Amino acid sequence: MAKRVMLTTIVTVLVGLFFSFLAAMSLHHSESLSIKNEVAKDVENAALSLERELSANIELLQIMRRQFERSQTVSQPLFEQIAKDTLSRHPEYLFIDWVYPKPNRAANEDSESVKRELSVRYALPKLKAEAFRGESVDQQDNLFGILKLSALKAVPMALSSMPIQQEFRDTRGLFVTMPVYRGVAETDNERWQLLEGIISANMLIDDVFKIAISNTVGQAINLELLELGPDKSWTVIHQNLAALYEQGVQDMSFSSSPIKFAGLEWKIKGTPTKGYISDRRSLYPQIIFIVGMVIFIMLSYILYILQFRAMSIQRHVDQKTRALREANLKLEQISRSDSLTGHYNRRYFDECLTSEVGRSQRDSIPISMMVIEIDHLSDYNETCGRIAGDKAIRLISHEMKEVLCRPSDLFARYGGQQFAVLLPNTNDGEPVAGRIAKTVKALGFYFDNEKGNLGLSISIGGVTVIDPKELSASKLSAYAEIALNKAIAGGRDRVHWINEPERN
Repeated sequence: MAKRVMLTTIVTVLVGLFFSFLAAMSLHHSESLSIKNEVAKDVENAALSLERELSANIELLQIMRRQFERSQTVSQPLFEQIAKDTLSRHPEYLFIDWVYPKPNRAANEDSESVKRELSVRYALPKLKAEAFRGESVDQQDNLFGILKLSALKAVPMALSSMPIQQEFRDTRGLFVTMPVYRGVAETDNERWQLLEGIISANMLIDDVFKIAISNTVGQAINLELLELGPDKSWTVIHQNLAALYEQGVQDMSFSSSPIKFAGLEWKIKGTPTKGYISDRRSLYPQIIFIVGMVIFIMLSYILYILQFRAMSIQRHVDQKTRALREANLKLEQISRSDSLTGHYNRRYFDECLTSEVGRSQRDSIPISMMVIEIDHLSDYNETCGRIAGDKAIRLISHEMKEVLCRPSDLFARYGGQQFAVLLPNTNDGEPVAGRIAKTVKALGFYFDNEKGNLGLSISIGGVTVIDPKELSASKLSAYAEIALNKAIAGGRDRVHWINEPERN
């Protein structure tokens, strides 16, 4: 016993330590999820802010396009006025070009002819634009391809793969185009013929990105701007590092939803630094573990003191409970059974009758019932004695019950010399009654008295109700008793059956 108590105490302490550790780890995990959600929220906010900034730049080019469309021709003074105003208010713009298409253009020109036909007419600032256009031929192919596609499709297009060298840094430029037409065109050839010119602007991705995230993301998240290339792979085109020599916690990194604009698809990947995570961690997991460990040790000590008494009380309670349960089972069996035959008694039969009638009404199924009376039993008792009569009742009731085949059929003693049979879901119980009568008659209980040579037979009255919609338990038993009375009045040793009394 002492070993068992000690073992229980040790197990309790270990379980307490385990659950304290589990609670602490659960809180730690919840904090990690909260931090990861916060990182995701910051990165998504940065992506939304960047998307709004890019949309604002596109809208700015659309405003310039509408200003050019309202004028009869795009002259150099008009271009410089609008371009200077734009550059003064938006420092992220590096330069703005007006690309002029020469006459006699065709939409199916090859790349070299497109270069010859599309020429830069105005540029502001001119030196920056000329320095940029001094790049390699491959770079020029990409630029002229974007210009032509923008002109043919009447949509703004962008190119972000252009390296730009500045005094203290190497960065990338974002080249954006906006076509301007004279008239309304529906096909590519019509757009090419009605093309007035193309506004091309170059912005610094670094500046656009910093403006977008200036008020959305804290200083402790490393951000990377990625672009989806033609080969469906993501390439880093810009980095905004919170810590130059720290890669961040990669398990907490999060990539934003794609940002689609002007033919490009970007996304932002954010990786929090260790400082970002430590600032959001709390001491609650450690506190919960220590407090839980202390509480479980104290509880284990109290449990150790009370264990012997608790086990003694529990043993006593178990014994009393077991005895009470057995007594209740015996009492329930006695309350439902007839003391002479051992079959169910009238009270239990009435309970089952009410339940089965209700089920028949709910499920709209037929139900049958019969009441059986042993004929000449009083004469048999006078001639052969009460003990022989009780024996005859037990034998006859046993044989009658054996005729019933289904587990759902209920057989019970209904009165002194009467028995009742309930046949749920039975649309014709008369054949069953006939088999019962035949079985009892084959027993051959014959005796002589002043009335002559008599035999113990049975009279059966039964009823079948196909539609029990308006039926009740009292009605069904009354119908069966009426049928029994008619069988007795007809001379006994017979079956009288009533079908569909509710429809008559």
